[in-house]
Amino acid sequence: MVTPLFAQIVSTKKPDGKTYKYLHIVESYREGGTVKKRRVASLGNISQYSEREIEQIIRTLESLLQHRTTGSIDDLETHRVLQFGVPYVVQFLWNQLGLSEAIRHALKDREVTFDVARYVQAMVIHRLVDPSSKLRLFQTLDDLYLPDAGSEPWQLQHFYRALDYLMDIKPQLERALYSRLTDLLNFKLSLVLYDLTSTHLYGHECPLGEHGYSRTHRPDLEQVELGLLVTPEGIPITHEVFAGNVSDKETVPDILTRLKEQFSVEQCVFVGDRGMVTEKNMALMAEAGFPYIVGFHKRGRIVSDRLLEEFADLANYVQLKDNLYYLEVPRNRVEDDEKSDGVRYILCYNPEKAAHDAAFRESAMAEAEAGLLALAERLMQTRRGRKPTNKGVMLKVADLLTKKRVEAFFHVDYQDGVLTYARDEEALAKEALRDGKFLMFLSSTI
Repeated sequence: MVTPLFAQIVSTKKPDGKTYKYLHIVESYREGGTVKKRRVASLGNISQYSEREIEQIIRTLESLLQHRTTGSIDDLETHRVLQFGVPYVVQFLWNQLGLSEAIRHALKDREVTFDVARYVQAMVIHRLVDPSSKLRLFQTLDDLYLPDAGSEPWQLQHFYRALDYLMDIKPQLERALYSRLTDLLNFKLSLVLYDLTSTHLYGHECPLGEHGYSRTHRPDLEQVELGLLVTPEGIPITHEVFAGNVSDKETVPDILTRLKEQFSVEQCVFVGDRGMVTEKNMALMAEAGFPYIVGFHKRGRIVSDRLLEEFADLANYVQLKDNLYYLEVPRNRVEDDEKSDGVRYILCYNPEKAAHDAAFRESAMAEAEAGLLALAERLMQTRRGRKPTNKGVMLKVADLLTKKRVEAFFHVDYQDGVLTYARDEEALAKEALRDGKFLMFLSSTI
C-alpha cells in the first residue's frame, strides 16, 4: 500500500534563543487505530534557502507530474480588462431597488420592442464610470462588467429611445422608488429639503431653454432650472425641470402638489430658502398641512446691521450642537414685510463657519491690498504718452476690488498721480458680525 507523503515545516528553538525552520518530507501511516507520521527526508534549514532555490525545488518536483497543477503570474495572458467595481455596486443596488421590474411594469401597456431597463442600467453605470456621450458608451460596452445584460446585441438607437420612455414613466418610477426606499430603509418622511439650481445650454432647440438668473455665471446662454426635493439624508424623492426664466417661488406650488398627491405625504416639514416662500406659498403650505423652515440670505435687507448688532452677544445663544447655537428673535425686531402671526424667527450661529468666513475675508483683503499696491507702484512710474485719468484708474480699482468681493471694505482715492487706500475698519467690524450667522423663520407649530 502506498503511504501518503507531504511536506512539513518544523520550528525549533535553539539554546541561543533563535528559532529555526526545517523542511521535512513526511509520510503518514496507521498503527493499530492511530494515524502516525514519520520523517522520510529532511531538506534542512529552510530559512537558509533563497526564494529562487525554493522555486527550483518546486519546479523539479513538479517536473515529475504528468499534469501540471501550479503556475505563476508569468503564465497568465491578458485579453481584456473589465470595469468591475462600479458596475458591480450599481447592479447590486439596482436589484435591491427592483428598478428593472419597476421600469418593465410601468411600460407593460406600451408596445416596446427592446428591454428599456437593460439600456437604462448601462447608461447609469457609464455615467459613473466614464460620463460621456451615448456613442462613447456604445463603443466601450465590452469594457464594462454587465453580467445581467444578457447576450442580445446592443443597438445605439435604443439608448436614445430608452430616455424617451424613461421620461414618459417618470412619475410612476419615482413613486415606485419612493415606496421601495421606505420599505428598505424603514423611514417615514417627516422633513423634506427643496432647492433649485440651473444649468446652461448650448444651442436654441430646447423648448424649456430661456435666459434667466444664471447660477453657472453664463447669462449669455439659455438655461433650464432643476428643482430637487430630497430627504435630510440626501436621498432624492422627486425632481422637475423648469423653464430657465422661472423664479424659485413659482416652482413651490407644483412641488407641494406632488408631495400631497403623488407621494401621499400627509405631513412633513418643508425646508427651503427665502426666495421660494412668498405669502401665497406660505398659505399653500398651511393649507396642505406642511410646517416650514425658511432661510434668509445673510446679506439681505431683513438680516440688517441693526439686528446683528442688537443680538451680537453670543452668551445669549443656546447651544444645540458643537457647531450650532441659536437665539429666538422677537418678531418686532425683524424688518420683514411678509411676516405673519404664525411665524418665529431664529438667529443661528456656527463657530466653524464663522472662522471660515473670517479667514476667507482676510485672504481676499490681503490679495486686494497686494493688487492695489502693485497698481499704485505702476502709476508712480514715469511713462511717456497719455497719462491715466482719475476715471480710468478708479475703474481699474473697482474691477480689482469687485473680483475679490471686498469693494465695501476699502477707502480709495487717486489724486495727482498718487493712489492711496485704507481699510474701512467700521465696515469690516459690521461684516464680522455676520460671520457664521444665518436667520431662519419657521411655522409657529414647529
